[in-house]
Amino acid sequence: MVELLVVVAIIGILAGLLLPALSKAQVRAQGIACLANLRQLGHAWFLYASDNNGRLAINYPILSPGQPNPDDWFWGYAAWPHNPDYGPAPQYTCTNVWCAQSSKLFPYYRSLDVTRCPSDRRTVGGLPVVRSVAMNSWLNGRSYGDPSGNTVKAIDPPEKDRSLSYVLFRKEAQLAQPANIWVMIDEDAQSINDSMFVVDMDGKFGLADAPARRHANAYGLNFADGHSEIYRLTDARSINWKTLPVPVSGRLNQDWLRLRSLSTLRNQERTD
Repeated sequence: MVELLVVVAIIGILAGLLLPALSKAQVRAQGIACLANLRQLGHAWFLYASDNNGRLAINYPILSPGQPNPDDWFWGYAAWPHNPDYGPAPQYTCTNVWCAQSSKLFPYYRSLDVTRCPSDRRTVGGLPVVRSVAMNSWLNGRSYGDPSGNTVKAIDPPEKDRSLSYVLFRKEAQLAQPANIWVMIDEDAQSINDSMFVVDMDGKFGLADAPARRHANAYGLNFADGHSEIYRLTDARSINWKTLPVPVSGRLNQDWLRLRSLSTLRNQERTD
């Protein structure tokens, strides 16, 4: 009996030592799988541009309240309750497979799992959500926090972009530094809504959308040159936030600064 208790105690000690390591290994494996998904999405984004004379996939979700943009890269609203501005429920809800399969990039990756992070366990009515990622708003979406004005790809002509301080990318040829411009981000489950991840360039509005925290307070990004990376959050405000936007002023939020630096470029063609 004593020997049995000793064996049980040893097993308990070994389990206590091994479980944290196994947990870390699982988090790492899920992060690697998330990066693989992001790389596939980046490849799909690139192929779409190649098939459309270098025009980037549109990244603006609605044309007017209640009218989704049919040309958006991914239809629907990835949060619950559903927002009626993004179309009638249940047609455009976060679990609707039709939204995923009807999206502009889907023919290039053709898997429902690619837009859902392996660590995203959200379900609604027993059905998994179909999207955990969002696209950089400066890629054929809208300028946000540009000190020189605002441009929306779906509404405004390209001529209006010339007055901006930063580049609103509409064509692949504008991507002068593709290795330094991110395309897709793993977005936090409490932040994700439409398909566009808003990046505020001047910081007045803070982190209007927030990177994911599910990979041990880290998130994945893919870039316009095809590579993907994991970035770890370092500011307590980015890790522990309860409501959006996350403040970035005062003591500068380094997570915002890094994301901001990888979102767009200074506009060399600016006209006042």
